[in-house]
Amino acid sequence: MAEPAKKSSRVATTTAGLRGVAWKPDRLPADTAISVHPLATEDGAQVTGYLFRRGGERTVVCAMHPRELSVPQYVVPEVLRGGCAMWVQGGRSPGNDIRLEHESALLDLAAGQKFLRESAGFEKTVLQGTSGGGRRSTASRRHERATSVSSARRPGARPGSTRRRCRCRTV
Repeated sequence: MAEPAKKSSRVATTTAGLRGVAWKPDRLPADTAISVHPLATEDGAQVTGYLFRRGGERTVVCAMHPRELSVPQYVVPEVLRGGCAMWVQGGRSPGNDIRLEHESALLDLAAGQKFLRESAGFEKTVLQGTSGGGRRSTASRRHERATSVSSARRPGARPGSTRRRCRCRTV
């Protein structure tokens, strides 16, 4: 007679994607409204953004990962409680590292920023960087100020672009 099979104590765990980015639904303020906004980028790609607001906000905090779509960002409840709206946006090809082009990700981000200022009416937008995003944003601005590369030769500037060098200051 064969012995019964023993159950393994090992548990499979997720190793890809953004882990730990979700919130508990009870942490969202009760008066939170969520709206979904499909957008077209300057080069015709489609992206989607999610706007969390309580009403009357003039400033919106923005989070976007170029290859993940994590709508339940863990900072959303705190940002809303702090008096700002929250915009969570996905890129053109979430979950696909092979198709990720950082130059295209900038166009994706720009579509969201244009929507927030021109259509949603926000006076200020704040780009929130988590993990490497904050460091990359700061490093990019510092590098751009330190070099004299024209916008026509920068990776994100496509032929015929009228973009100019950023004049931001890191405080």
